[in-house]
Amino acid sequence: MASNRVLSRKFWTLFVLAAFALVSPAFAGGEGDSAKSKDSSKKVDALPKIATATKEQIGILEQFQARLTGAGQVKAELKRKTVIGLLGQEKLAAGDLLLSKGRVRMDLKTPETGERHLLVVGPKAFWAATYPPSDLEGALVQVVTGPVKSKKTASAGFLAILGKDGFLKSFSVSGVSLDNDGGIRYYLQPKADWVEAKRALLALGPELGKSKKTSVRDFREIKIWDFQDNETQFTLGDVKFSKEEAQAGKFDFKPPKNADIMTVPQ
Repeated sequence: MASNRVLSRKFWTLFVLAAFALVSPAFAGGEGDSAKSKDSSKKVDALPKIATATKEQIGILEQFQARLTGAGQVKAELKRKTVIGLLGQEKLAAGDLLLSKGRVRMDLKTPETGERHLLVVGPKAFWAATYPPSDLEGALVQVVTGPVKSKKTASAGFLAILGKDGFLKSFSVSGVSLDNDGGIRYYLQPKADWVEAKRALLALGPELGKSKKTSVRDFREIKIWDFQDNETQFTLGDVKFSKEEAQAGKFDFKPPKNADIMTVPQ
């Protein structure tokens, strides 16, 4: 039994390190054991009709960016689905997202194992922690940390979209498609090679109304395609914008005593 636990702990460490290599730094910490192989027999959805964005549609996106970056805080329920291109697997997690003036806290769990994935991005440093399943006795919490701004690391696509400077600093709009309910999907291309994404998508819901001539729309979805052919989809629900900034302590992190910490160099 003891030898089995040792093997399990070793497997856990190798698993998480492999996940670090497959995903961008902001998602470091893996996706857990909630994985399923892609069904090759599944019907392929019809491709959306993509067109060049109109001036009005670009204006709607600029208005949304101003609302997102100007909010004191944004809270949302979050579901994440990652399709690992090399392995042909889907990995799932769900939890909460908190944004506040460029700071990020994403706290997710895998549905089957309860494995926890925590990403905390403060003003100066980020922490990505993966807590092992409760049945994996003695396994270490895997933590990656480093400076938010580093000459040696690129800006992950997810953080480039949610950063305090706005996503249009890092991405340009290559096209749009329309949902049946009036929602708009914006297809984004990185402006420079320091953005760690091949392409991205940002989806807004139908217009809910206007505030001071600004189109108010729900924040629906973010999708990132990276250079390892992985596809990560973030689906947002119950999104709440607030003028009041989130407490600073929400973006602090102290590694537990049983943590294996890997530091990204400056």
